[in-house]
Amino acid sequence: MGIEDDLIINKFIFDDCNHPDHTTETKVDGRYEVTTLICTVCGFRKVDFEYSEQRRNNPADYMSKFIPFHSRNITMAREVVQHLEKHGWKYMLRGRDGLFRAEFKKEKEFYMSKPKPTEFEAITNAAILLANSLSTPIKNNLT
Repeated sequence: MGIEDDLIINKFIFDDCNHPDHTTETKVDGRYEVTTLICTVCGFRKVDFEYSEQRRNNPADYMSKFIPFHSRNITMAREVVQHLEKHGWKYMLRGRDGLFRAEFKKEKEFYMSKPKPTEFEAITNAAILLANSLSTPIKNNLT
């Protein structure tokens, strides 16, 4: 599991920003300075309270620090499961001989992971299979 998996999940499962370039908008509120980073490609906005301290060391890919690592631990992987379930996907985890397989099913679509040593790796593997089959990201609005 690596950053490529996290980028795919972030883009296609969560319909979130993966673009590295940004501009900033800074507002002063009394004694506090609040900086909002704005993606120059899609307009994604993220408030960053540490930005003013790091302004001198501002790499072009600073926005990438906000990409969640869903493939790295069980808590984040379960966030993927929860999000997909909200969008109508049924989740099942199977364990056998110390290995796990995760499944996502919706109507006639079905994605099953390869056997993996941890639950979060199985979830990520199945989510990657699902995400790679999508031509457009899953929209965050639930209507």
